[in-house]
Amino acid sequence: MKFKITLLVCLSIFLSGCIFAPILSSINESGVTEKGRQFSFNQSVKEFNSALFWQNYPKAQRFALTDSDLDIKTSLTGGDKNARVVEVKVEDVNFIEDSYTAEVSLALRIQEYETMIVAPKSQKQTWVYSLEDGWKIKTLSALQG
Repeated sequence: MKFKITLLVCLSIFLSGCIFAPILSSINESGVTEKGRQFSFNQSVKEFNSALFWQNYPKAQRFALTDSDLDIKTSLTGGDKNARVVEVKVEDVNFIEDSYTAEVSLALRIQEYETMIVAPKSQKQTWVYSLEDGWKIKTLSALQG
């Protein structure tokens, strides 16, 4: 009899964990926790870099803070309208303030249409997180290139 009760208790604990797993996962992904913010940051950076690769600058621009005058394409290409980003590589990510801010170091490759020369460029991005908007780019600054 004791074995059956122990088995039922273990089974109920196991099943309750399975029931709560999707709830815990959605809490994590919502950005309420530090780990959740870091997870959603990775997703935002992937979407942003994909938009840059496909030259979908309006989609990339949606990652800029709405109250900033940041122009993503101009900032990335150095103001050259005859250039495009052909490669973006994240070199380093540093989370600050309990993962509400992230500083990202990037290695870019920019191609000029007229000369077809591809030039390397390093850049630092500062991203900020809010529960309403998720991750947004606050600043883009060229380090060299």
